[in-house]
Formats: sequence, structure tokens, C-alpha cells
Amino acid sequence: MVEISGVSGAAVETGGSPESVACVMFTSGSTGVPKGVAASHRALAATFVGPDYLAFGPQQTFLQCSPVSWDAFALEVFGPLLHGGRCVLQPGQHTDPHQIAELVERHEVTTLQMSASLFNHMLDEHPAVFGQIREAMTAGEAASPAHVARALEAHPRLRLLNGYGPAESMGFTTTFTIEPGTAEGAASIPVGGPLFGKHAYVLDGNLELVPPVCRVSCMCRVMVWRTVISVSRA
Repeated sequence: MVEISGVSGAAVETGGSPESVACVMFTSGSTGVPKGVAASHRALAATFVGPDYLAFGPQQTFLQCSPVSWDAFALEVFGPLLHGGRCVLQPGQHTDPHQIAELVERHEVTTLQMSASLFNHMLDEHPAVFGQIREAMTAGEAASPAHVARALEAHPRLRLLNGYGPAESMGFTTTFTIEPGTAEGAASIPVGGPLFGKHAYVLDGNLELVPPVCRVSCMCRVMVWRTVISVSRA
């Protein structure tokens, strides 16, 4: 046994590299068939170290309520702990909206990450949650403009973001901060631009880069971190 006080503080030699596998997450992607994705240390660092899309820091309390096989789990754990914040673990193996509401109140949770479906359900069935948290992030599927507008109308001080990214990029590659009033009457919620240190490319049907000035209203392909996945964007 080694006492921490007796450790020199020098960097520990790990033998790893930015491309070394940090963890394996599972995703169905666009096929519907679960597959394991080996996420690199580079992907983790780019998502959780440096970007300011959430208020990472000692003042943050993040609720971990996503399945452990989903890349959102990494955000809920690594996000706060890498910045001195708190991570509250939800007991059990499945996401439980009633338990989420109870844990948010008991532990004064400041930040929630939810799929769009869970976000909608929480707003419909447990609206008081949004008055207790400071930040909410939704991803995984198209956000509901109607629900987003309702949430911001009732809680204008809530920082609400919509995000997108494949598991290969360790969760979020792009984020969009939704301002009060911008979602009302909107047909869709943007997925935003890439995080600092990441890149997103929109390709046409021939897999050629689409000029930045072009508006794409079709089934397009987004290439992120050498991964091509099909997404529908209006």
C-alpha cells in the first residue's frame, strides 16, 4: 500500500497515446443493429476537456441517468468529475423519470442530459424539474420545437442545448444553445456547430463537400471524425 502523500506527483507512465482505446460504447447507428464502438482518449478529451458548452466546474452537480452502454453515460460521469464537480448516480439499470425528479430535488442537481423523448416526458410529467436545474441538454433524436419552446417560456433562465454526434466522437460533436423565443413556430431545432477541437463536414449525394453558404434540405451525410452516418435534417 502506498500513501498518497508519499507520491512524488510526477506524471505516471501509461504507455498509451491519444488514439489508444479509452472505453467501448454501444450504438445502433443508422442500422438498428447494436455494435461496439472503441472510443479513443482523444475523443474523450475533445468532448470533456476544454469545451464550454456546459458549465463544467466545482459548482456543477450532474445526474447520471443514462444506460452505461450509451455514450451519454460518459458525459454524465467524466464531464463533472474531470472538472471538480459532483456526479450523482441513479440506482438501478434503467432510466426512471420518477427517480430522476426525486434525485434532482434531493441532491440539488444543476445539469441534466436527456434524449429528446425523455426531455419531452419530463416536461410533460415532471415540469418542476426544470425549475430546479440550471442546464439541460437534449440529443439522440430530433428535438421537439414545441417542448423546447414551452420549457424556455416557463424557465427563461434555463440554459438549454441541443447536441449531436456519433459514439465514435464520444457523444457530442456539435451543440446549439437555444435562446428563449427562437423555438416558437420553428420546424426543427438546429444541431449547431462543432465543439472546439472537432470538425463536422456536410457532404452531398456524391460525398463531396457542400459549400458553407449552401442550405441543405435533404437527406445528407455528415462526416465526423472519419465516421459517416446518415441523418435527416430539414
